[in-house]
Amino acid sequence: MRTDSEQLIRLLRPEINKKCDEIKEMKRERDKARLFILICIAVVSIPTIFVFFGVSILLIFLPVFIIAPTFFVLASLFLNQSGGIVYEQA
Repeated sequence: MRTDSEQLIRLLRPEINKKCDEIKEMKRERDKARLFILICIAVVSIPTIFVFFGVSILLIFLPVFIIAPTFFVLASLFLNQSGGIVYEQA
């Protein structure tokens, strides 16, 4: 009896793993949907809260407007530097 159940489990293991993967994928999709809804709510509510309390959105994004161009300029400088010889390992 024990060998029959072990053999059955061994035979069904690929299907069990496939079903577990499907369940994990459904959970990931559900989590992504919840995150999307949360982001949508945040996109609507955060600016509304800022306007309600009299905070200008430009004051919040001003550092981003300054840092982003600086980052792109510095990133292009760092990426264009040729830094020595690169040896490939086999």
